[in-house]
Amino acid sequence: MENSKNKNDIFYKYIIPILLSIIVILLIAIVLLVLGNKKDYNLDNINDNTINDNGTNIDNSTNNNYISKQEALNISLNNIGITQDSILDLDIELDYKYGKTVYEISFNYKKFEYEYYIDAINGEIIHSFKELD
Repeated sequence: MENSKNKNDIFYKYIIPILLSIIVILLIAIVLLVLGNKKDYNLDNINDNTINDNGTNIDNSTNNNYISKQEALNISLNNIGITQDSILDLDIELDYKYGKTVYEISFNYKKFEYEYYIDAINGEIIHSFKELD
């Protein structure tokens, strides 16, 4: 009988608190992931400094020859004929592709994911892609 009591003591004293701790940690991790995925799509809050493929810093704020991120976004939205408030999951980065400095713009609209490469100097659409999300 004493052996059974010792097993119950171990179970209630150690195993249940450990399991409850694991559950609490998992719940905290889930909450942090959900909160971390919320994005503010105000373009004023998007950092203009982006690291390109070779690790060097591209500083949009120091190159007056580049169009703004808002202008690049407007070019892509006008190409489809939609407004900024109708898109989700907006991501804009200054990058170097196709031998040019481009804005890489991606967003979701309705059931599709759109991707654009906009020339950062003249605003030309270098590449666009649409796929079912």
